[in-house]
Amino acid sequence: MGVGERLHGVRAMRGQMRSLGQPVAGRDVRVKLWAAIARGVSSKDAAVEVAFACAVGTRWFRQASGMTPISLAPISERY
Repeated sequence: MGVGERLHGVRAMRGQMRSLGQPVAGRDVRVKLWAAIARGVSSKDAAVEVAFACAVGTRWFRQASGMTPISLAPISERY
């Protein structure tokens, strides 16, 4: 039995591996990230400041095309 056949058998027994997905961040974390970027901090350093990986901050910055997708104003008590 070759290596390819053995790996195929292992994968068949293991089942499909699920992805962990993207990190979930609430609005408050994203507001802190964008506020740090507005202060002039790089997206990598802003991500570390809000306790996320550098790659996550860079990804959020790229996905928003460098413009904040949310209002930085606090949400009213009504909502």
